[in-house]
This record gives sequence, C-alpha cells and structure tokens, in this order.
Amino acid sequence: MKNNKNNLLKNLKNNKLFVLFVFIFFILTIPRSIEEISPKVYDGINIIKLVVVAIIILLFITRKVKISKLTKNVIIYSIYLFIITLINKVSPIVFLKVYLLNISMLLFCEIVFDSKYKNNLIKFSSNYFLGLLIVNLIFIIIGFVVGNTNGYLYKDIETYILGQDNRFILYIIPTLIGFYYIYNKEKSKSDKIKMYLTYFISVITLAVIWSVAALCAVILLGVFYILLNKNSKFKINLYIISIILFFVAISIVFFKAQYLFKFFVVDILHKSLDLSYRTILWDDAIIMLRESPINLIFGFGYFDTMQTFTNMPIKVGHLHDIIMNTLFFSGIIGTIIYMRTIYFVEEKIYKLKDTKHRNILSIMFSCILILLIFDTFELYQIYYLILFMLYKASYFLNEKEIGKEKIDNENSKVGILLATYNGEKYIKDQIDSIIKQTYHNWTIYISDDNSTDKTIEIINEYKKKLGEKIIIIENNSKFSSAKLNFANVFEKVNDADYYMFCDQDDEWDENKINDLLINIKKQEKMNNEPILVYCDSKIVDSNMQVIADSLVEYANKELPSKNLMKHVLIENYFPGCAVMFNKKLKDKTVKIYKDCEMHDWWITLTAALTGKIVFLDEPLHYYKQHGNNTVGAHKDEDAISKVIKRIKKLFDLEKTKNNWKVYQNTVLTQATELYNEFSKDNYVDEKKIEDIKKFIEIMKNENRLKRLILLIRYRYFPIEKIRILRLVL
Repeated sequence: MKNNKNNLLKNLKNNKLFVLFVFIFFILTIPRSIEEISPKVYDGINIIKLVVVAIIILLFITRKVKISKLTKNVIIYSIYLFIITLINKVSPIVFLKVYLLNISMLLFCEIVFDSKYKNNLIKFSSNYFLGLLIVNLIFIIIGFVVGNTNGYLYKDIETYILGQDNRFILYIIPTLIGFYYIYNKEKSKSDKIKMYLTYFISVITLAVIWSVAALCAVILLGVFYILLNKNSKFKINLYIISIILFFVAISIVFFKAQYLFKFFVVDILHKSLDLSYRTILWDDAIIMLRESPINLIFGFGYFDTMQTFTNMPIKVGHLHDIIMNTLFFSGIIGTIIYMRTIYFVEEKIYKLKDTKHRNILSIMFSCILILLIFDTFELYQIYYLILFMLYKASYFLNEKEIGKEKIDNENSKVGILLATYNGEKYIKDQIDSIIKQTYHNWTIYISDDNSTDKTIEIINEYKKKLGEKIIIIENNSKFSSAKLNFANVFEKVNDADYYMFCDQDDEWDENKINDLLINIKKQEKMNNEPILVYCDSKIVDSNMQVIADSLVEYANKELPSKNLMKHVLIENYFPGCAVMFNKKLKDKTVKIYKDCEMHDWWITLTAALTGKIVFLDEPLHYYKQHGNNTVGAHKDEDAISKVIKRIKKLFDLEKTKNNWKVYQNTVLTQATELYNEFSKDNYVDEKKIEDIKKFIEIMKNENRLKRLILLIRYRYFPIEKIRILRLVL
C-alpha cells in the first residue's frame, strides 16, 4: 500500500504539468448549470476562473507557443466586437467574462497541443465528459421519478446538470471526437465501446427530454457514421454542406420556411412554429438592423440575455442563430470575420487525406452547424474546444497507415547523402531508422569530417554488416562545416536515380523513402523536369519525446504558393534532411556553391529556378533538437514573446547589425552566383531569371530606404513580413 502511494506521488510529481492541465480543463468546462443550482458556489468558481486565465496567459508567454490561424481569427473578432461594444456604450464586463474565457480555452488548447500531453488530455477529457453524460442521465431519470416536469432535478430550477437541452451537444461531440481519435490511434476496443456508449446515452437523453434539434442532429450523425464507416468512396464536401445550411438559416430567419412544414413541426415534433419564440426575437432584431444601417454594417456590440440597451425600444436577448447573433453583435464586417473561423476548421478537415476520416469528421462538424442555426453556441468555451479538436484532427489520426501506397518494383536506386562529424551519440539510431525503411533499394554515401570520437568506428561496424549498402567517401581535407561536408558527398556521388540528404542526429519514419519516392514519381509523370519533394517533420528531443508534431507549423515553414522564386531568394524554408530530389535536379545543380548559406538552401534555389518544388504534408522525419544542432528548428514566436526577444536585441545592436550584414551579403552572393550559372540556360524560365536580376540590382542599392521600397514594390519579402528589415538595416 505504501509503495503504491509513493508511486502515485512520484507520477504526480513527474507529470505536474499534466496535473495543471487537468485542473485548468476542469475549471474551463465546469457545467454552467451550477450558476442556477448554487449561485454562491458558482461565484467562487468565477474567481478561480480568473486565476486560471492568468495561469494560461503565463504558460502561453513562458512556453512561447505559436498561435494557429483559428485562434488568431477568434482573437481578431473578439477585439473588433469589444471595440463595437464600447462604441455603443454597452457594458463590457459580461463581454470580457465570456470572450476572455473563450480565448483562454483556445490558448490553453494551443499550449496543450504544443506539449507531449495532448493525447493524455484527450483521454482524460473524453472519459470526464462521458462521466458527466452518465450522471446527467441519472439525474434526469431521478427528476422524472420524483415528478418534476421535463425531468428537471429541482422543481423550481429549469435546468439539468449539463445545462439546457440543445447545449448537451457541446458535451456529446467532443466526447465522440475524443474516443474516435483514441480508437484510431491506439486501436483500443474499450475506447470504441465508450464511443458507442456515448452515442447511446446521448440519444436516450435527448429523446427523453425531447430536445428536437439536438436529437435530429445526433440521429443524422449515427446514420451517416454507419454508412460512411463501410469504406465508402463517397466524399462529403463540407463546404457545400455549409452553404446549404447557410441558406437554410437565411430561409428560416428571414422567410419563415418552417411554415411550409407546419404539419411536421406542430403535429409530429410538437413544437410551435415560432420555434420557442425565436422568430419573435429574429423579427425584432431584423427591424432594428433595418432601421439602423450603421449598426447593420458594424453591429450593436455584445449584450447578455439579461441585459437590454437603454437606447433601444425593443428588448432583445441572445438570438439563437449564428448568423443573427454575429450580425446583430458585430454587423456585416464582424460576421465576415467570424465566418472565417468556420472556414479554417472546414479547410483543415478537407485537407485530411483519408476519405473515411474526412467524412466522419465532416458529419460531426455538420451537427454543430445544424445546431448553430437554432442555438447560441459561440459563447461557450466547449464550443471552441470542439473547433480546435477538429482543426487539429491530423495530429491524432494516423492516416499514413490507412490505404498506404507501396512501390511494387524497387528498380529506382536512392542515394542517401550522409555527412558526419563526432556523431557517435546519434549515428546508430539514424542508420537503424534507414535500415528499417519499407523501401530497400538505397545506398548510404558517408562523408566524415575527420571525427575524433567513435563515429567512424560505428560506421565501419555497419559497413561490415551491410556491405555495399554503405559507401564511405574518402577525403583528406578538413571541412569544418556541415555545408562543405555535404558539398563533398554531393559532388562525389552520381550513380543514383534519386537523392536524399541525411543528418547524422535525426531519425526517419519507416515510410519516408517510399512516400517521397511515390510523390516524386507522380510529379515526373506530369512534368519531365528537375523536381524536389520535401516532407513535414516531427520535432523531438534527444529522447524522441515529441516537442511539436509539425515543423512546418512550428517554425512557419510552409512554402509560398505564389512568387516562389522571389521568396526562396531571401529565405530557406525547410531542412535538407526532409527532401528527395531527382537525377535531373542533381545534374542541373552540378555542385554546391561554396559561399552559399547552407547546402539545402542552394538546392532549393536551383529547384525553384530550373524545376518544381512539391510539399508532402506528412511528418516522415524526426528532427531532433539538442544542444549540438548545427541549425536548430527555431520557433517563429508570436506576440509578447517576439516583442520581448526584439527588445533584448536592442541592447546588442552591434551584433545584430553585423549578423544582418552577413545575411545581406549571403543572399546577394547566392543570387549573383545563381544568375551567372543559369542566365544563359535556354531551358530556364526567363521571368525567373529577371526576378533574380532585379533582386541583385535592388540589393546593390546603397540607399536603404529605397532598397526597402523596391523590395516591397516588387514583392521580395518573407512570410513574416517584418523580417524584410534584415535585408535593409
């Protein structure tokens, strides 16, 4: 007993951050029905919520978490709505209470999903919500037994444990999503059973209390889940569903479409045609918007159900419709801003590669969209939890194991170019990960920069086992840089069909060669030209604990879709260890320019100029972060952390100035060498050559202000626009 207690305390101590996450999650998702049941208790909880918000902000700043597009958009909308609220002289207190918690939920999700505890929290939250659903059903049954109307636990308080009827779905959907993720990740039968149990309890609960809209949405979810789980080839388009539901909402709110289905609404569903007084609220709101064009454009500001505008003749509560709610609160401008939030989630779901996953999550999200027509969900923290869980679906669904293509014949030889120096600590793991590849026709070419540890000894041991699968490049010189070492092996190897750079201290997913090769061959069928394909990476520590699931998102390394040549002239977008390129690109490049910044940047420049670059949105590489990295995966900090970092740099202006001068010289010399190498090549796009020539002319301009103006005018700037200053100051 004593040992078990000690182990429990030890686990809690080791996972104290997770314990903190659980506490925060519990406070943010505690049922609001407590406010009705026990107001004094809820007042105490509100004080704790303020503390939790402070903790979240502190964690967000100290952990330097990058904000997703979803969270940014909600913050922008909240700031806009806050300004409109102040302008219209509406009390901002309730607004701050609601939206500060909503933003805190999103920031909390960003923090958790940026940590190694995201799977643990999904497991906890799913079981926690399932527990609440079970308790809620028990109390509803007790309510009916004691004779209370509609199954309310307390006769004088018209609420359930989880609040009001339709809003139960805010507990149902995240529970279903959570168990769906866990089951597909771990193939646990118990989690699949829990998912079905959640659904069964939800249907019974909603049927018992006759919550029609939520019940219909959940039944549709079940029907489509059964149909779509049969590996159907049918692909649901969530964009089309959203447009249809948008027009349904418009037709109900503005044209009373429900009157066309009077028999069904009244006699079958036993609901009134005014939809529980919703149409009366909508009519009043429409009159107010019609009579005030300014407010129609900008909105009236945020109000609470119990509040009224002193300067308004008509009392309006929450409007129970996403379109009317946002339109009345924030006008046409704010509605457009907020609808981008919906779009960002849909975009992420649409990008899922596996049809079954995409279809099922589309239906889950459609349930929320249906309920948004009839209720006010955007004011609840759990609603934003659902949005974030759907937005980050790819983090939990191991899509690469489902319907994975394999190359049947392995006629293509892949040359793996490995540069080593004092890598005894990691080299075994890297070579082992290559040996485990599902594609086998590869050869490792190793160039060692006169290592003083056991690196060469380890390599020779593997060579004895693998024979000609490992070829050691002999060299007598000392390179003293990874760039020159890679340049050496690049120039001395020319007998493969495809090539990959390989860092000594990383590891590869077993399908890395296979998947990159499939994609590069697909591109070659469409374009017989130099091609470079690169994949996403998971960032891990030296113990292979995941720091971030996506290097592209973590460090803002997504390749621009427009003006690619202009972008890569001033910024490198991905580590060379994540690429594969074909023989045509190898032959075009010939050699690595010795004065370039890095070997991977030079191959990127050549690919952008002479051929095509393709991104494979799949993490097939494990990018290790440790103290000995030559080039680390630096997070592209946001907000406060970015400001703090730049303020600190002000105290070392000379160093910053020198670093930026070196950077300016590097991009200029690279561009000049690239232009000299390919300006007379008849197979190269003349427009790209002109882009390089123009860039050289701009960078040679001594007038810094003019240089800045020209760079902006001709669109030579990185994704993070502020970094353009490195080219000028």
